[in-house]
Amino acid sequence: MQKPFFKKKNFKVIEDLKKVIRLSQNIDIKYIVLPLVDNSSIESLSQEILLVNEIKKLSKFLNSSQKFLFEIDYPPQKICDFLKKLNKSFGINYDTGNSSSLGFDFNEEKKYFNRVYNIHIKDRPFRGKTLRLGRGDFNFRNFFNYIKKINYKGNLILQTARSKNNLKEIKRNINFIKKFL
Repeated sequence: MQKPFFKKKNFKVIEDLKKVIRLSQNIDIKYIVLPLVDNSSIESLSQEILLVNEIKKLSKFLNSSQKFLFEIDYPPQKICDFLKKLNKSFGINYDTGNSSSLGFDFNEEKKYFNRVYNIHIKDRPFRGKTLRLGRGDFNFRNFFNYIKKINYKGNLILQTARSKNNLKEIKRNINFIKKFL
């Protein structure tokens, strides 16, 4: 994430990704998440083209049960366009906090949810930092109603705010989520 190969043409990262794929197969890892946020945000069409071309080459090393997932900060329609360039070996790692922080409309994001296989649960205000669930701007009621409706079976990963007493914070966040399940 700190040295994305598509920005600095650091192709050692490509070799490292091949190793990650090979090693992940030994322990049945299904999803390899590639962050395209923060320092790894795609900033130009040339960067996107380089990324897409190289990642397509890498996909031949995946086994039939594996996928590359992108945690990406593109707006919803641009994510749809991006995914059209890639086959079903690629999907999305959706992040609820990034969505609210970027001001995206969840109703627009639903357009690509057929390619969401992994979800990070967190909460952030618009352009803000991670907060305890329910204190940011993400609409969890709408979100959980939707993933129930579509019978989402992928991962839900708590990536919530931390505190001095992490166990207590985890319990608070789990209780918050239980209200919607």
